[in-house]
Amino acid sequence: MDTQAQYINYERMVATMNGDAQTLFQSFLSCSITELKELLANASERDEMLFYQRMIALKLGLAQEKVVGEELL
Repeated sequence: MDTQAQYINYERMVATMNGDAQTLFQSFLSCSITELKELLANASERDEMLFYQRMIALKLGLAQEKVVGEELL
């Protein structure tokens, strides 16, 4: 992910935390797993890396629940 894309993601998160935009959860849902993986690859601190790893795991878990739910119906 280029610097401009990282800046846009950062701005979106700051706006969310300030209540100026969508909720943090809506921001999370709008991010793709690929975007989260790119953020993880560019993370410079351990806590940041852990954060993105957890968000990827959560995103994968939500996707898995959708698939299982659709298969059960």
